[in-house]
Amino acid sequence: MTLSQGSDPASTRAPGPAQPPARAPAGGGGDTYSDPMHLGKSTRYALTAALEMARAKDGLVTVAEVSQHHAIPAGALAKALQALVRAGVATGTRGVGGGYRLARAASAISVLDVVEVFQPLGAGSTESADASRDPASTEQPLVGLVGLLDEVDEYVRCTFASVSLQTLARVKARPGSRRRAASG
Repeated sequence: MTLSQGSDPASTRAPGPAQPPARAPAGGGGDTYSDPMHLGKSTRYALTAALEMARAKDGLVTVAEVSQHHAIPAGALAKALQALVRAGVATGTRGVGGGYRLARAASAISVLDVVEVFQPLGAGSTESADASRDPASTEQPLVGLVGLLDEVDEYVRCTFASVSLQTLARVKARPGSRRRAASG
């Protein structure tokens, strides 16, 4: 959950167990925190568009087509596609008959390549890890938790890196599997 400036974090948090240590903010992506367990909307929109480009092979896809087919707000999708172009993942063609396509073969672009445009996934929360190693720190009991979260983050990162857009584009929905809307 991303809190807007000036809001009271205590009033927006659901009652329940204590929160895990804060993760380090992402540097320069569209989403606030680089938590690989939660992909932000911009990241999900970009992955959806990247998969449509992979399925189109050498053809172009338009914002209108992807937006309508997946119920994604056109403005948000356009921003996500522009970020993919700036990152060198996609190319765009303006004007009538224009659209977007992948800059390289779908087999050469991993899910991680797309995700990291919006949510750079680093080696974990160095601030929490550094504090938990300090003998004077009150976070000493968190050493194990920080290590576990860093290990999970690395596992997710490696999984994203091991799956190409080509592989993901070939996956068919299984009967009875639940499918989430790209906008939610």
